[in-house]
Amino acid sequence: MERIDVLVVGAGPAGLTVAALLGRAGVDVRVVDAAPDGARESSRATSVHAATLAQLDLLDGAGHDVASKAARAKASTLWHGRRRVARVHFDRLPGPYPLMANLPQQETEAVLRDRLITTGRDVEWGLTLESLHAASTTVTAQLDGGDGERQIQARYVVGCDGAHSAVRRMAGSRLEGRTHPERFLLADATLRTDLDPEQTHVFVSTRGVLGVMPMPDGSFRLNGTLADGEDATPDALPGLMAARLGSAVDDVALEGVGWSATYQTHSRCADRYRVGNIFLAGDAAHLVSPVGGQGMNLGIQDAINLGWKLAAVLRRGAPEALLDTYQHERRPVAQQTLRMSERMTRMFTARRRVERALRNTALRAAHRLPPVQRQLTWGPAGLLQTYTSAAIAMPSTKAPGVQAGRLAAAIPAPTASVDSSTMGAVLLTGDETAPAVVQTAQDFDLAIRSSDLPVRPPTAAVLIRPDRFIGWVGNDANDLRAYLTATLGPTVLTTTSN
Repeated sequence: MERIDVLVVGAGPAGLTVAALLGRAGVDVRVVDAAPDGARESSRATSVHAATLAQLDLLDGAGHDVASKAARAKASTLWHGRRRVARVHFDRLPGPYPLMANLPQQETEAVLRDRLITTGRDVEWGLTLESLHAASTTVTAQLDGGDGERQIQARYVVGCDGAHSAVRRMAGSRLEGRTHPERFLLADATLRTDLDPEQTHVFVSTRGVLGVMPMPDGSFRLNGTLADGEDATPDALPGLMAARLGSAVDDVALEGVGWSATYQTHSRCADRYRVGNIFLAGDAAHLVSPVGGQGMNLGIQDAINLGWKLAAVLRRGAPEALLDTYQHERRPVAQQTLRMSERMTRMFTARRRVERALRNTALRAAHRLPPVQRQLTWGPAGLLQTYTSAAIAMPSTKAPGVQAGRLAAAIPAPTASVDSSTMGAVLLTGDETAPAVVQTAQDFDLAIRSSDLPVRPPTAAVLIRPDRFIGWVGNDANDLRAYLTATLGPTVLTTTSN
């Protein structure tokens, strides 16, 4: 029987991310996937948002690589025929990635798999999980490789095996929520159009909604609603598009269809993200409507949150209780995202004429207001996530825009420009920061940065966690030491791989 630290089941974006993070920290991790050769039926997820890109830079600039390969959307426009209803601007987002990156999921996975390979590990394909047996400190997995069964005993198992997760079922966690009645179409198509390639476009009409998203190879991802009796076959797509584009139909001509599919959307969340030494991440933990492009982003962010905590426990002696904060932090974020996605789905799928008219009028009037723009862009971009209610965030000092539990990528420079390849950093906000605070940060191998963030008192320090969230704000060295010992253990994570 093989014995390892962590077994990751599922080699999608969440599984690859958590495995790459663990590999870089020197954890003995293996990744298995039931697919025989890594081939995917289709690439359904495309959008990678600002918060996810910033966090992926923890993996040797993976966020930069994804953004550089993607079609970079600076804005998204809502149309009614040729009439512009509203526009939201991603290029006004704070942080290093003021954009929405549109890239087929398999290409995002290729970037993440490359980061895994640089740690000396790779995915083992064609291994199906048959059973899990959990003991007090280990989990034994029975795997079928086609040429016989194999057993792996791991300290921890991370289930990233998708919507029909075998890990979730075997752990006894349940998906709570509902399936929406609306049917949607999804397709990759070649279009002849003058639509701005640096924007995504959403067309609303009496027949439904159609999203048109430019992709880096010049093709377009189509995503929209289906009315009763409609289907998304290649032959049916021209009529579907004409019905939704209205007077703009002459501006968009369909030239070819790569693939198409229909689907229903879900709003579901696992009741437990941790069952003993078994964890769930990605679609195994939550199912989100594709409206807003949140699913893959949530999964990658799960993986980053869980990855550094597992590494802290396994490699740096952090207390086991740190792992409980994974569910405490990530499940509320998933529930909030589910609610946001449901609201967006209801807004775009309004069927009654009066509802559609009210929606268009309200958006046309309100989208220019700064608070509305902020909500419409920062929310989907992931920049409004907070862990302020979690015990791991210690808000000992309050400051405008700087609060423990907030994502550092949402704070204006210089915080957003902190080198996020480090596994922790302390920002010093004044020349008179207590020397004991600086010494404590050095004792834990944290990077030290100067900052002009507007905190009170101006001598306070700001701790950036390994996942780019603010963990602590204050000027008391004993307080900082207590926080670091409780979370990271006696020393901070290193970023070197084996």
